[in-house]
Amino acid sequence: MRTYQSTWDHRCKILFCCMGTDQYQDSFSEIARLLTDFFRDLDLVPTDIMAGLVLLRRDQKSRQETLVRQNETDIYEFLSGVGVTSKTRFLCLNEAEQLEAFQLTAHYMKFALAAYGWPMYLLGHSSNGLCLLCTDVRWCCSGNSEPDSIPVVIGDTCSGCHMAALKQSCGDGDYQVIYATFHVDVSETPFFIAVDYDHRSVVVSIRGTISMKDVITDLHAEAEPIPYHLHRHDWLGHKGMVQSALYIHNKLESENLLGRAFSHNADRGTPDFQLVLVGHSLGAGTAAILALLLRHDYPTLHCYAYSPPGGLLSLPAAEFTKQFVTSVVVGKDVVPRLGLHQLETLRTSLMTAIKKSTTPKWNILGSGLMCCDRRKELLLTPGQSNVEEGLKEVPLSPVTGHSSDVNITLPTHQPLYPPGQIIHIVRQHPKADGEKTTNGETTNKSGDPIYQAIWADTVDFDEVLISPVMVQDHMPDTVLRALNKLAYPTADGVAETSTDVVFSP
Repeated sequence: MRTYQSTWDHRCKILFCCMGTDQYQDSFSEIARLLTDFFRDLDLVPTDIMAGLVLLRRDQKSRQETLVRQNETDIYEFLSGVGVTSKTRFLCLNEAEQLEAFQLTAHYMKFALAAYGWPMYLLGHSSNGLCLLCTDVRWCCSGNSEPDSIPVVIGDTCSGCHMAALKQSCGDGDYQVIYATFHVDVSETPFFIAVDYDHRSVVVSIRGTISMKDVITDLHAEAEPIPYHLHRHDWLGHKGMVQSALYIHNKLESENLLGRAFSHNADRGTPDFQLVLVGHSLGAGTAAILALLLRHDYPTLHCYAYSPPGGLLSLPAAEFTKQFVTSVVVGKDVVPRLGLHQLETLRTSLMTAIKKSTTPKWNILGSGLMCCDRRKELLLTPGQSNVEEGLKEVPLSPVTGHSSDVNITLPTHQPLYPPGQIIHIVRQHPKADGEKTTNGETTNKSGDPIYQAIWADTVDFDEVLISPVMVQDHMPDTVLRALNKLAYPTADGVAETSTDVVFSP
């Protein structure tokens, strides 16, 4: 085991060689130990894993089709991998109060996207992003502003590209950036503070993963106690994000950043504004934990966590955050379904699918590139006439535990969950027009799927759904686009609300 861990430690040093090795030796050792526990006793090559993922996707889709056809189940259909039943709670966006709250959720996503700076802005505006940034950049200036200036900017590029992208992403609303730091290190995440006059709030926006140092923070995924003022020993959180939240909390207190923001413009009522924390991905997890740390001093604060990591909070802490955290998950986003506990289940399911498959690997991999009908034929093992027969011979491994018929010894990690009340934005593909996408899915006349919003439970994201869009659904521009399509249904001339579709058995 020591030799195997030393091998992973060496691999980490090679992967993060551009960061230097001495300063982050402790982080590399911890990540190496975690990877050693997870990958030990695995005699797999990358193509084996790819084939296993194709098999898992086939199994998941087949299971969904079987559940829909069974009369004894209450599932009408699956939207983005979620079974719709008579108990599914859709957001009633035709009611003014719920629509206003949802539009507020869409509004603050712009601040979460703005925290990424120029790389994510150019990624979402590939055609004209550079020209738009040039209108706000300053040439041959320092990346740090004077302490008494407004805004205080730390760690920006010499031409201010991050701040230029931040302003473009936030739009033309009545807001003012008070403080922004783009300094990044392991467990030291960039963030900015803005006063939003339109919605009478002080916004703290925390950046998500975009650098290798952020990746190391993400990989510190073991559970660590949250230093809450009540000293709840059963409140645990993702270690890297707990440390990031503590870093930002210390910055806010030591430099009195929130005090300066609330007293910035007393004539416009800033002392009475509400504190709002926002973030996407890594930023979402950090914002939710920071909300726990700040709620004692700011009891009316609210946090919007977009695409938060699944392995974030222990169940008691996650239940408590439902009072002041709203999370948003789009489609089959993989990140809200990822945690050490979920990865253990995925590892076991993957090994089970590989061990029980009799189809040649090249056949499985080739079928993943073909159309749905042909793919089903290729994935059948000899003697099977249809998918249902295949399911009888290759039973699905359980989702919530580790399969007992696979001889794999794994450490058991503390299950962690996404924070707060969770809004799950799912897609529906109407079949009226019969048009097929590249994934074999049907769309509406405009070629776009129809989005709907449902309330999800904390434990609903305990399974990784294998899908071609599992990464795309996590991208911040995808999240913002889905929110806007629901919040402003007639903006593009297409009415899309969560009450358009009535399900019946």
